[in-house]
Amino acid sequence: AHHFHTYLDTYASNGSGVSTVWDDASLESQDGDDIPFSLNTLTDALLAYGELGVTSFFVLSGFLIPYILARMVAAAPVAKPRWRLVLEFLYRRFLRIWPALNTYVPLSMAFTAATGYLFSETYSGACYRGAWWTNLVFLTNVEACLGVGSTCEDHLWTVSTEWQMYLVTPLFVFAFLRDHRLGFALVGACFAVCLAAAWKVTALNSRGVFVCKDTPTSLDSFLAFMRLPEYCAGMACAFSYLGSVEA
Repeated sequence: AHHFHTYLDTYASNGSGVSTVWDDASLESQDGDDIPFSLNTLTDALLAYGELGVTSFFVLSGFLIPYILARMVAAAPVAKPRWRLVLEFLYRRFLRIWPALNTYVPLSMAFTAATGYLFSETYSGACYRGAWWTNLVFLTNVEACLGVGSTCEDHLWTVSTEWQMYLVTPLFVFAFLRDHRLGFALVGACFAVCLAAAWKVTALNSRGVFVCKDTPTSLDSFLAFMRLPEYCAGMACAFSYLGSVEA
């Protein structure tokens, strides 16, 4: 069981990186005219279903992360405070994604500097100089709402969105462990409310109205509540599995 738990933990963190690369290639394909070294034809062929890949990632993450936390709680001493379990959970997740993320960003900046794009307005080089810090604090997905422009690494929104979901995961898991019906009720309510909000935002986007002023439509889809229905679907599966194991 311990080895299986470790495997899931590693899989969840690696999945974040795979989703980031997938999204990066999709964006590169779309904006390839501005990037002479992009492989437009190849990425268009391989990533035609990129959105499905990102959706699948959030559903799988919604299953794995609550399961991992529930296993941590089960393995912890009864007298251990819940707040300490939450801190350990977040610390573990932080170590899984933050070092890799913030190793990639300076390497990417160095690459754009070496190719002449960092100080070029053609590829919006100024965005690195204004919003690079959002990756340090997992706010890349809301950078437009903060009025700091773009990091030129918009595909990293998946990592920030994922981290924000980690912050609310303990609420659902502890509710489920207290009373299974309460856990399912919270997940169901979250799914319904966020799905309705996502539908409303999508309808507003179609009329040129955005959550954040002057935000491109795609960036509204980066907001955490827009992806919570997928995460909640995974949580419901995780809770069903945990309940069946107990039975």
